[in-house]
Amino acid sequence: MFDPQQARLTVLELENGSYVERALVSGDEVFEAELPFPVKVVPADLIRSGG
Repeated sequence: MFDPQQARLTVLELENGSYVERALVSGDEVFEAELPFPVKVVPADLIRSGG
């Protein structure tokens, strides 16, 4: 889940039928995942304008 006002990403993962928080990153912090495919997300980059 992404909160654009806080530039914060909450990463949840389904475990035994319930969602569990796996990561909470904000600003220029980097979240990296391998599944279901490799990806890097920087919350601040999601709200920066292209100028």
